[in-house]
This record gives sequence, C-alpha cells and structure tokens, in this order.
Amino acid sequence: MKRLLLHSSVLAALLAMAATAAAAQEAEAPVFSPDRPGSVDTREVVGRSVVEIESGLSRVSLSDGETALTAPQMLVRVGVGNRLELRAGGDGFVFGAEAPGARPTASRADTFVGAKLTLFAHEHAGIQVAVLPSLTMPTGGDGLSAHRWNPGVRVAFGRELPADLDLAATLGVARHSDAHDAVTQRSASVGLSRRLSSAISGFLETTVASSIGEGREWEYEGGIAARVGANVQLDAALLRGITAAAPDWGVSVGLVVRRLPAGRH
Repeated sequence: MKRLLLHSSVLAALLAMAATAAAAQEAEAPVFSPDRPGSVDTREVVGRSVVEIESGLSRVSLSDGETALTAPQMLVRVGVGNRLELRAGGDGFVFGAEAPGARPTASRADTFVGAKLTLFAHEHAGIQVAVLPSLTMPTGGDGLSAHRWNPGVRVAFGRELPADLDLAATLGVARHSDAHDAVTQRSASVGLSRRLSSAISGFLETTVASSIGEGREWEYEGGIAARVGANVQLDAALLRGITAAAPDWGVSVGLVVRRLPAGRH
C-alpha cells in the first residue's frame, strides 16, 4: 500500500512538472524579429495571434537634385500560426520636389497584401528559409500608381554565425509597371547584422534590382535598431546609391510595436 502511494505521488509530481513546463512554453513570447530596417527580410514570423505594426518614414535625394519624402511607411503583420503570417501595407504618401526650393508635390502610393511562410527552421536544416508571396494593388495616385495588379514573391535565407553575427539574403521577382510599361523586376539583397548589446544591433547590406527603363539600381544601406522593452523597436538607417538609377543618398527612421495575446509576456 505504501509503495502504491509512493508511486502515485511520483507520477502526480511528474505530471504536474510536465503541465507546468507546457504552460510556460505556451506563455513564452515568440521571437521579436521585425522586417525593418533594410531590404533583407527576416525569416521568422510574428507568432500565433501576434499583431505587429512596423512604421517609418524615409527621405531620398537623387543626383539631379530631386528629393522624395515617403511617409507613413506601414507594414501590418498578423500571426496565423507558428509558421505563417498574413501581411498588408504600403508606402503611404510620397512628397517630391524636382529641385531644391521647388514646390513639393504629393501622391499616394499603392498598397499590397501578402504572407510569410517559414519553410525551414535553423535547428532542423542549419539555415532558415521563408517564402513571401505578395500582390500589389493599384490604389495609389495617378503619378505613382502601377495601374495594375502586380504579383511578386521573395525568398529569405539566413544563418546564425558565431560572435552574435547573422548572415541573411533575400531574392525576389515581381512584376512592376507604370501607366505605359510593365517589366519583371528581379532583386537580390545580402546583409550582415551583429548584436551590439542586449538591446541594440547594427546591420550593413547591399541591394541590386532592375528598374523600368533606368538600368540597375545598386545601393548600400547600414543602420541600427534599438529595443525598448520587449515589444517596441526604434531604428535608423543611412542609404548610399552606387548606380545612376539608385537614389544618391537616403535616410530613414522607424518604429515597430507588437501586441502579444493574453498569457504571453
């Protein structure tokens, strides 16, 4: 009888420990991995029932003196499962001036809907891979809209390295259009990031993309991202164009906020 009671007590303790571990795992917050700043997409999704809003603004200048301010850049990410999220966003409004001191003009940018699906996790394949299909909708103003529904897809790769380094790349193909022409644009971005402290990380990346009638855009971008608590990120980045089709200079700042479901922290 005593032995039966002892075995029952041990079994009850093991079951309680297992239940506690499962509850802790369920309550644990998913990885906070925003897609901004930069052009390289992260491989992680936001997590089941998580809502993340990534916003920002950017200013670029071209070699001919033209400038453009884009705001508010917006990306909304909603977690459907542990490997899938839905996405929607756009660049808001673009305020441009053809020369220094000239009167700026404003036009609304197109919006898009899409998804991110994690295919391989780092612990299983040594690298992380995610696919990001998207559909751009012609909701913008006449001077900026693509005037067509344009599909696209990007594939994000990444691998964690020693010394808190992370090597990542994004390959993309999409249809781009204007009022007169449509082309298939191909793009490639490669970046290296490093965690500088528990709350701050830095990155450097390069992007090459084709454009309509202007040759290839080739640019470098670098910046920092700073966590403020567990669910907020501030970022700033500086861009330098290499080819004539790319912006001459650019600067961007951003804010990311996420909301976790009840029971996660």
